[in-house]
Amino acid sequence: MLIIDDEKVKQKLKKVQRASKSLLNIAANSFKKTIVNTFNTSTDPFNRKWRDITHRQGKPLVDTGSLRDSIKIKVTNSYAIISTNKIYAKIQQFGGTIKPVRKKYLAFKINGQWRRAKEVTIHPRPYFPIKNGKAIWTPEIENEIKKEFEKNIK
Repeated sequence: MLIIDDEKVKQKLKKVQRASKSLLNIAANSFKKTIVNTFNTSTDPFNRKWRDITHRQGKPLVDTGSLRDSIKIKVTNSYAIISTNKIYAKIQQFGGTIKPVRKKYLAFKINGQWRRAKEVTIHPRPYFPIKNGKAIWTPEIENEIKKEFEKNIK
């Protein structure tokens, strides 16, 4: 008769549990790296080119770098959050139409000149790798997690 107890399995699971925050930290940093890269390449996280801008020279979403630089991560023992505090982040991610609320026209500057419009359509330029509200793990992110996981359970 051969009796196999679960002690080895329990030891491996404890190692994985201890490594959980480390893995979440690596995942969060990998996601952030992917997000920042979208600003550098003017492509979404899946390498689809963003629509060009017509109102100024340069790359879309990188006039001041404020949105890119606002991407922050928070990691706990059980989850990671990647976020931005910029109020305009959502419309840049998903696109949409902006209409005035209190006035008849929107007013904004383009190339130093004031312009007015009844509405402005912002084309989506996705930078967060999400679909239907859920994070999409790119192959690059999955590979980094896999390497760290394998290193931690030896």
